[in-house]
Amino acid sequence: MQTLIFDDFAARHHGLVTRSEAERHGVRRDAWYRAVRRGALIGVHPGVARVPGAPTTREQAILAAVLALRQGATTPAVVMASHRSAAYLLGLGRPFDDPIDVIVDRSCQRRLEGVVIHRPTDRLDLVPTHRHGIPTTNELRTLVDLGAVDADAVSVALDHFTVERRLRLDTLSALLARHARQGRTGVVALRSAIEAWPVADDIPDSELEIAMARLLIDHHLPPARFHVRLAGFEVDFHFVGTPVVVECDGWEFHVADREAWIRDRDRDAQLHAAGFVVVRLSRRHILFEPDDTAATLRSVLSRWSDPPAA
Repeated sequence: MQTLIFDDFAARHHGLVTRSEAERHGVRRDAWYRAVRRGALIGVHPGVARVPGAPTTREQAILAAVLALRQGATTPAVVMASHRSAAYLLGLGRPFDDPIDVIVDRSCQRRLEGVVIHRPTDRLDLVPTHRHGIPTTNELRTLVDLGAVDADAVSVALDHFTVERRLRLDTLSALLARHARQGRTGVVALRSAIEAWPVADDIPDSELEIAMARLLIDHHLPPARFHVRLAGFEVDFHFVGTPVVVECDGWEFHVADREAWIRDRDRDAQLHAAGFVVVRLSRRHILFEPDDTAATLRSVLSRWSDPPAA
């Protein structure tokens, strides 16, 4: 076997090599099978093997399925990671026991163990992007596909893609219209997630701000404006008709960074001087203690009911 050629290919493909790549470099089919039998290569799927010593990863498992299915498709460009696998590759946290999802051309009739193969009739928004060197469905298509297999995850995906500036909410209405005509089951979950979107004023800076907006709605707290400027500063939330301001303190931007921590305190001092009451809430307060946090905010609002003087 041509070790150097395979090492180069494997280095770019998460430790994987394919039989088609071997044949392209003059390795006969029987030599490929002998290498697998001897353990010089470790078979993963038909026509796809792992180089001994290469670590097994989730990315490797997804790419192995894509490479194996591409060898059986008449249009390999259509074969890509999708649904739950695409969500993982696009940065969403997913359960470890997720199956591998791959979209294939309808001409491909292969089956792979542990892989859910999808053969959609439509190719709307089926333009792949690449993550970790793996072709995968883009954010728009992933939102619709994910809704068909895990409806509860669509809201989380929408939050993530929006905060990451990968899509805008105003593009999603056109997406819904396109796929609704095709009768896609994932459209219902996506429409529900959009209708429940809690922040209409501006694009949030973090998923923590979205969680805070949901806390205000779920606990029927008084209306608050989002990303409004007060005393020369943009604040996260300001309860209308009161001096109460809420700032969401994520660990990455407000606590771990000492300079940011100092700037926040200087800003609070100037807001206080202007007559505002600043309540800082951490990830723990917002995500894990929402009932107590809502009760605290009600107490603060009952104490500070009048806005500061102009």
